[in-house]
Amino acid sequence: MKAVLGLLPALVLICGLLPCLVAGQSMAGMEARRRQALPADKVDFVIEGVCSAFEPSLPPGSTEICKELEKAFEDNSPDRVKRLAEQFPGSGLGHLWHGLADVKQGNTTSGLKHLEAAVEFAGELPLAHLNLGVAYYLARQTEPFKAQMRWVMVHQPENPWPYHYLGRFYSDELEDLKLGTKLFQEALKRNPQDYRSTFHIGLNHELEGDLAEAEARYEAAAEEADRKKTIFAFPLLGQARISSRHQGLPEATRFAQKAVSLDPRLVDGRLTLGNLYLQSGELEKAIAELKTAIDLDPNHPTPHYMLSRAYRKMERFSEAQKEEETFSRLKAMREK
Repeated sequence: MKAVLGLLPALVLICGLLPCLVAGQSMAGMEARRRQALPADKVDFVIEGVCSAFEPSLPPGSTEICKELEKAFEDNSPDRVKRLAEQFPGSGLGHLWHGLADVKQGNTTSGLKHLEAAVEFAGELPLAHLNLGVAYYLARQTEPFKAQMRWVMVHQPENPWPYHYLGRFYSDELEDLKLGTKLFQEALKRNPQDYRSTFHIGLNHELEGDLAEAEARYEAAAEEADRKKTIFAFPLLGQARISSRHQGLPEATRFAQKAVSLDPRLVDGRLTLGNLYLQSGELEKAIAELKTAIDLDPNHPTPHYMLSRAYRKMERFSEAQKEEETFSRLKAMREK
C-alpha cells in the first residue's frame, strides 16, 4: 500500500501535464513545422552514467571495458562499440550498447531488439527504459516511446530526461508548444542546470512571438553550457536570429561567428553565418561559409540554394545554375 501511495504524486503529475498521452492528437501544425525548420540539437541517447548503473551486475574488471565503450560511442565508432559489447554476452549491458550502436548505424530493427533485450535483462534499471524509449522516438513509434517515458517518470520521478524528451515530442512533432514548454519546465525543476530544456523553452517562445523571453532563455542556456564547458552552439544561433530582427546584422553576425567558433563542424552555424554575410553583401565570406557547410554535409540541399543566390548577385550565372540544379536534386532525394 505504501508503494502505491508513493507513486500517486508522480501519476497525478503525469495525468495533469499529459492529457494527450493517448492516440489521436493532430500532427504537425504550422508552428511545429516552423520549429522543425529552426536549428536545434538532435534527439540522442543518454549514455552518462550507464557504466555506474550496470556496475553492480558486472563481473570484476569490467568497468574499464565499459568506459572504453562510452568513449567509442562518443567518438561515433559504432563498429568498435559492437566489438567491445561482445565482451558482455547475454547481459543487459551488452545488449544496450549493441542496440545503441545499431540504431546509430540506421539498423533500427536490430537496435530495437537489442534494447528490448537490455530492458528484459536489466529489469528495473531506468537508463535501459529511457534509451529504449529514445530508440522508439527515433523510429517514430509513438506509443511505445511514450510508454517508456511514463515508466521512467513513475519509477524514477526525479529523472528530468523523460520530461525533456516528451517536451521535444510535443514541440517538434505535434502542434502543442505550450505543453512542450510545460514539460521542459518540469525537466528544469529536476535539473536547474538543464541547458537543453532552457534552450527549447526559448525556441518555443520565439515561435510564439515572445522574443524578449526567448532571448533571455537563449542567453541563460548559452551561459549554463559555457559553465559546464559543453559545446552547445544552438542558443547563440537563436540570439543571432533575434538580433537580426532588432539589433541589426552586425550584432547578429557576432553571435553567429561565436557559434561557429564554438562548434566549427555545426552545419547550421555555417548556414546562419553564410546567410548573414549574404544579407550584408559580403559575398566572398558567404561563399566560404556555404562551401564549408557543403564539405561538412555534402547531401544538405540548403547551402547549394544559398550559393546560387550569392553567385547570381556576383553575376556568375553558370555557377549559379549548377548550384540550383544540385539543390533541386538533393531536395528531391530528401523528399523521397
